[in-house]
Amino acid sequence: MKRAAIGIATLAGVALATPAVAGQGNLYNEIMQAYQEINQAFIDGDVEGLKRLTTDDHVAVTHAGSADKSVVDRLGDNKLVGFNREIVSDVVVEEIAPGVVIQRFDAEMRGSYNGVPVPEHVAITIIWQQQDGRWVERLYQHTPIG
Repeated sequence: MKRAAIGIATLAGVALATPAVAGQGNLYNEIMQAYQEINQAFIDGDVEGLKRLTTDDHVAVTHAGSADKSVVDRLGDNKLVGFNREIVSDVVVEEIAPGVVIQRFDAEMRGSYNGVPVPEHVAITIIWQQQDGRWVERLYQHTPIG
């Protein structure tokens, strides 16, 4: 397995440090770029962006429940209000199979989703898959912690 890590970063201009394991910078940077793109598309309600950045069989497991339908279907009339997510731990990126990556980190979130306050401190796990030459999200899960 390939592994890379970075220190504290925020979505507003993620400062990409040198990965902890030499030679893994490109994979790490590609995944962080994909994360920034899908996060912004979600915040903006960019349905076309979400279609492009997720698999057709995408699954999301969040404080609002789980769904076996796409992020785009879940977005519907749901609204993010005052949403912000700040990464507060190392970000671990591991290639678990050719063209499949797991990304893990802790984050502080603020705001509400569809009228329900988001949990403040969460552990986030994302599975990325290469599709048509780009990284797309196949699974997103956040779990409230401490």
